[in-house]
Amino acid sequence: KPLYYYISDGEFIFASEIKAVVVASEIPVSLNEAAVAEFLIMRLTDNSHTFYKDIKQIPPAHTMTVYENKIKKSQYWKFEAKSRIKLSSDDEYAEALRDIIIRSTQDRIRTAFPVAIQLSGGLDSSAVACIAARKLKEQGKRLIAVSSVLPTDHPGPEHDDRNYIEMVAAQEENIDLNWVLAEHETPFDNLEHLFEHYYEPIDDPFFYMEHALHRTAVDHGARIMLNGKWGDMAASYNGQGALAQLFKEFHWIVLIKILRQQSKVHDIPSIKIFVRDVIKLLLPYIVNQIYFRIKNKPQNYLTKFDFVRMNFFKSALFTRILRDITRNLQPVAHTGNNIIKGTDFMSDLANTLSHDSRTGGLYSIDIPMPLLDKRIFEFCVQLPPEQFLKNGWTRSIYRRAMEGILPPQVQWRKTKHPFSPDFHRRVLANKTHAYDILLNTDNDHHINKYLNISAISRQLEKVAVCKNSYEWEIETQQVVIKGIMLISYLRWLSSINNRQRME
Repeated sequence: KPLYYYISDGEFIFASEIKAVVVASEIPVSLNEAAVAEFLIMRLTDNSHTFYKDIKQIPPAHTMTVYENKIKKSQYWKFEAKSRIKLSSDDEYAEALRDIIIRSTQDRIRTAFPVAIQLSGGLDSSAVACIAARKLKEQGKRLIAVSSVLPTDHPGPEHDDRNYIEMVAAQEENIDLNWVLAEHETPFDNLEHLFEHYYEPIDDPFFYMEHALHRTAVDHGARIMLNGKWGDMAASYNGQGALAQLFKEFHWIVLIKILRQQSKVHDIPSIKIFVRDVIKLLLPYIVNQIYFRIKNKPQNYLTKFDFVRMNFFKSALFTRILRDITRNLQPVAHTGNNIIKGTDFMSDLANTLSHDSRTGGLYSIDIPMPLLDKRIFEFCVQLPPEQFLKNGWTRSIYRRAMEGILPPQVQWRKTKHPFSPDFHRRVLANKTHAYDILLNTDNDHHINKYLNISAISRQLEKVAVCKNSYEWEIETQQVVIKGIMLISYLRWLSSINNRQRME
């Protein structure tokens, strides 16, 4: 949960929303360029700052004491990898995780009101749905499921997970399915209205579908909406780093066995898996950097920055943040440490959770996340690395833990379709609207200081309907949506400052 504050000589203002701090303090809303850089890189890393220079936030797991002439922050909890758990069998590891997930889910449905779930048909949300539905059935209640899907007569190559969702509902007869098409929603709609609530740009290209799902849940009377978010960070972690960790710890017999199993399950040569998941992770960071540059390959999704104005891109601020984020994204040869890296206080997790909290506030609905439970994470960081890849399956311990809970077809599925499958069709259908937003920016110094409008326009022109069901076109999200979102936000911010001056 976020807590924002403003402090000056003789004045301390705090609130759970940025807007309240701005209104109460009556300070000019001055832009924080570090937050702009992080937004453009797609990672919000500093959990103490906001998009405004003079408004800060208290970081997660911290207390803050305000004195007459100073403030003091203190961290009261830190996520650490403790000693390794040793159980007698693979089944016991799976049963232990299963028990924690069941308790975590049941703990979050204690309410007198209807309960909903954002059901995608994937491993995580489906398991939460099955567990919640069974508990609610004992209480004489039904679980409301809201799901992002395509129309049944959709003509394109895109696919949704409707069939997997229906498998879950067929198994658990206590679930009411609600298909959410949101056919007229786009990533360019109602941005100014949303800025009035968040007071920040939205770091999610699929926000329109999130909001449509929330509205549907509320329309059905729900005051709680579960989801499976962040499950893949611990409970259903894919095991990245596990093979390299086994190699470093000289568990070579186990390593060879899992390599052979993975080769069979995924139809990939063992040597290729070994190079990808062992050698590359054990190489020093600088060697990996040199390799990627020689091969002209992207190190991660951070591949295209020509939409950032060159002076800002080359600034010491942007360079430092990009370097730190790129290094932090590199996995290490240790599963527990990779899980910790994903939840570290310098990651974007806390800011994403703050955003979700404010989204829930917009619709008067609570958004608990059962798979983000502290007990789950503390258990997973102590697991032997092979538990994540047992029998050659990624997310192995989670799949085994969900035996008898998930339908088998969901439990052992290998694929996952996009959250908003027709995202690019929506962008394509609303190109004119997008171009309208890009127009008339020549004299906007506060926009041109950060963005290359021509590069955004060129990328918008390239947007096309997906050629296959798995095409995400990351550049559409990173360049077009990011650029238009920031342009709209900077214009809105300018209007706020002009309004304040007039008042």
